Amino acid sequence: MRRKQALLVINPHSGSAEAGSNGIDEELHRAGIETKSFFPEDPQRLSDVISAESDGVDMIIVGGGDGSLSGSLDAVLSAKLPLGVLPMGTANDFARSLGIPQDLTQAVSIIARGQTRHVDVGLVNDRPFLNVASIGFSVEVAKFHRGERKRRLRILSYPLSWIDAFKSHRPFAVRISHDEREMTRRCVQLAVGSGRHYGGGLTISEAAEVDDGWLHVYSIEPLTPLGWLRLLPSLKFGTLDKHSEVELLRAQSVRVTTKRPKSVNVDGELVCYTPARFSIRPKALSLFAPNQQSE
Repeated sequence: MRRKQALLVINPHSGSAEAGSNGIDEELHRAGIETKSFFPEDPQRLSDVISAESDGVDMIIVGGGDGSLSGSLDAVLSAKLPLGVLPMGTANDFARSLGIPQDLTQAVSIIARGQTRHVDVGLVNDRPFLNVASIGFSVEVAKFHRGERKRRLRILSYPLSWIDAFKSHRPFAVRISHDEREMTRRCVQLAVGSGRHYGGGLTISEAAEVDDGWLHVYSIEPLTPLGWLRLLPSLKFGTLDKHSEVELLRAQSVRVTTKRPKSVNVDGELVCYTPARFSIRPKALSLFAPNQQSE
């Protein structure tokens, strides 16, 4: 029987890549998958490697965090091959949304089982993303959640980054146009999700699914410190509809404009600026995932 051939691309700078990548080739070989493996020192080259090396393989396997997956996505979609996910990042929100375990041996088993699922892909200014693109407070968090702090503290870096971000963030006015409707809001955070989880375990909406064909959007009005504390459980569990300071909507296309250009945080990376156009490609990505009934 012919063994499956995989292109394995690992971001060696991801949170647990140094420890977790040891033996991955052997794990995949035991599971019946032969690999040609790449560990590009520059994470920006992940997509280039996939574009150059995907001919002749049956699947693409990416080891890294949410930023690595998102940055590789354009090349994966162009290759039209199923994606295997090895969660090696700090938060691994996309893997969490799919029920892919953090244990890499179990993640390899899911790939070897060969069961695929088709999930939605979001687009912001034509750049694909998997989890959430956001403006405002989360951008400040991303600026602090990096470098030595992120490397040493990993997921524990998020609370410290939130505290620093709270000191520096400022409210802003935003115009939101969606499906032939328009509104203007003064807010501190706006998020547009094609997935379910983001930001180290937060939930865009308890109703959101990775394959529901919708963008889920929320905007948060300026809050006091006590207001933020009251909001935190709902950010965690996706129950923001309980709060009058939060505007919720779902749409298939959204345009966001601000008076001055503002950075957009896409799956944990700052990649573009407003004005931003968001859309959804339903079930555009095929990937290896657990049985949905067992998630």
